[in-house]
Amino acid sequence: MPKIQIVNCKKKYFYILFIFILLGSIFLLITPVQAIDKNKVSIHLGSREIKRGYTIDKPDGLMRLAVFPYVLDRPADIKLEKISDEGLPQPENLIRVSDVFEFDIVTDPIKIFAKEVIIVLDYNSDNNKTKKIYFYDSNQDKWRPLYSMTNYQDKWVRAYTHLPYSKIAVFEEDLTSEGYATWYRSKYTYGCASNDYPMDSRLRVTSLQDSNQSVICRVKSTGPFTDNAIIDLSLTAFETLAPAGQGKVKVHIEPLEEDNTNVGPTVQGATMPIISAPVAMIYDADNYKVLYEKNSSQKRSIASITKLMTTIVFLETNPDFDKVVTIQDSDKPRPEPGVGIKVKEEDRISVRDLFNAMLTGSANNAALALVRSTGLSQEEFVNRMNIKAKKINMLSTHFADPTGLAVGNKSTSTDIALLINYIMNRPGVRQATTQANYTYHIINENDYNTIKNPLYLFSNSLSSYPVVGAKTGFINEAGYCLTVEFKHNNGREYQAVVLGSSTRNTRISDMVKLIDYAQEFIN
Repeated sequence: MPKIQIVNCKKKYFYILFIFILLGSIFLLITPVQAIDKNKVSIHLGSREIKRGYTIDKPDGLMRLAVFPYVLDRPADIKLEKISDEGLPQPENLIRVSDVFEFDIVTDPIKIFAKEVIIVLDYNSDNNKTKKIYFYDSNQDKWRPLYSMTNYQDKWVRAYTHLPYSKIAVFEEDLTSEGYATWYRSKYTYGCASNDYPMDSRLRVTSLQDSNQSVICRVKSTGPFTDNAIIDLSLTAFETLAPAGQGKVKVHIEPLEEDNTNVGPTVQGATMPIISAPVAMIYDADNYKVLYEKNSSQKRSIASITKLMTTIVFLETNPDFDKVVTIQDSDKPRPEPGVGIKVKEEDRISVRDLFNAMLTGSANNAALALVRSTGLSQEEFVNRMNIKAKKINMLSTHFADPTGLAVGNKSTSTDIALLINYIMNRPGVRQATTQANYTYHIINENDYNTIKNPLYLFSNSLSSYPVVGAKTGFINEAGYCLTVEFKHNNGREYQAVVLGSSTRNTRISDMVKLIDYAQEFIN
């Protein structure tokens, strides 16, 4: 008998070992092969990563490269490496504030990509001077800038490129200066007075009190006329940055090259709308361009906008929409349930109805029931939400629960613009987020109830606008939030975000201003 037990024990361990080897083999087959050392990382992306997209991190976390779905049309070997700057030129009036990195995306044949890849580099400077990612152009033997967005709070710069290979680094412009701006009355609406820049030159003046709130002015006078100031702004220009009664505001100044950009509180050539919400943005996701921004790097609670990421993770579990779910007590959010569908414990409802109720009516209990229907625990599901956020380059975002009721669901307007653009091509999402209401069926009661879309519940102001996707959100800590994807007169689609509005009405009026601005001034 003891002998038999030993044999059985050996068989048991043999089977366990076999299973581990089998699982390990499967893992290697579906996971990109990655080689890492202290200064570089290399990875192979196959058809699975081409379809889903992939983000590559350098081991020290100072560089990230994101390849969105279908940017590549063939397998690729990607290498990221920190390199020496020996032999590379030092640009005039620029200071390098990061390591130099080299990336190489090797395909067969090697090609310039039709769509852009995203690069993120950390930097080590503590000031608010203008920073951009530059690439080294070996043909011209000089550094050239990429279109960049800077997060001054977390100290990283995001840029976009079609290049399959380049040396890159973050440089800051040494021409910028910091100090106090004051105001004076001028016949030039957006004029300014300075002795440091040539007459009639254009300057971007950005508030260090309200990060990313800026105005473009033209030098029309010598000055400043006030002691301890570095520039005087016309009253109108000053009030773009701070109330006139404040008298002065700390700013940084960046000289601009002459182009078609008008003076004024502008990013793309027109006087910007006055938005009451603390955070707002218009984004061109196809070209990775910010067309309007207000405090775009500020992290805030985002309330039920969270449900967009819940939707993405849910859809990636390949759900059966005809599946019937039995409501449980755990589907009721606590301590405050917020908006929900009218169901009780043991009621039966389809996954399709839960999905639409969550996106159309922002039903919190529907969201939790959907999460449970996947077979994942809520903790596992939220973990997948955070992993997915990183993969689609939402680098300033954290999710704490699937409904948005938790204060810890935080993001920036830039990340939310990426999120709504990413999700809106998923089947059924556009209709679910923009329909005025949805009627769901309680199967066991053969009862029908309707839940209304909060986007149109209190106002029809957006009903005449070309909104193709949307999501609202509200909790006390977040204020009234809204993100939309809308169709422009030029036939293209843009993303707009409003966070932290004080009322439902201002949330809508701010969004109307953003869309009107885009339709009128963006080509």
